[in-house]
Amino acid sequence: NRRMYRTIKGLANLQIFFDLTCLAFLIHFSGGVENPFYFYFIFHIIIAGILLSHCETFILATYAGLIFLAIVLGEHRGFLQHYSLFGSTAFSLHTNSTYVLGISFVFVSTLYIAAYLTVSISNWLHEKERSLTEANELLAEKDRIKSEYVLRVSHDLKEDLAAIHTCIEPVQKGLTGKLSE
Repeated sequence: NRRMYRTIKGLANLQIFFDLTCLAFLIHFSGGVENPFYFYFIFHIIIAGILLSHCETFILATYAGLIFLAIVLGEHRGFLQHYSLFGSTAFSLHTNSTYVLGISFVFVSTLYIAAYLTVSISNWLHEKERSLTEANELLAEKDRIKSEYVLRVSHDLKEDLAAIHTCIEPVQKGLTGKLSE
């Protein structure tokens, strides 16, 4: 069971890593910093925060930030060819240093904030689930003890009633003679 869990977790890591890489290529070839879909990286970080550990989520957030920065700064510095989202225009956002740095800062900080919030909420929910599971187990144990107690009390009462009935039966049948008022 634990082995299967690790396998599934490994596959989730690999899938998210692969998705981020493909998304990076898609962003690069469809406008780079001009393409607003780079925020889809954040969805993957949120999914990682739900499925994976704290450390794995932040590693993937770092990877997403680094490949985004590689694309944006690579296009800005001319290391990577820029494919304009708007076609051939007089202005290109990828050459505006203030815009590139601003978007990079906002995007990378949003990745880490999303990772932190998702991991925090996910951990809180897991802790609540654990405490509810423990409470349910405790309630089940108390219910079992209560059932045993009721069974024992009812058995004891039946024994006592049977003993009383056994004592009353000869009197009712008149075996003890006539009873005075």
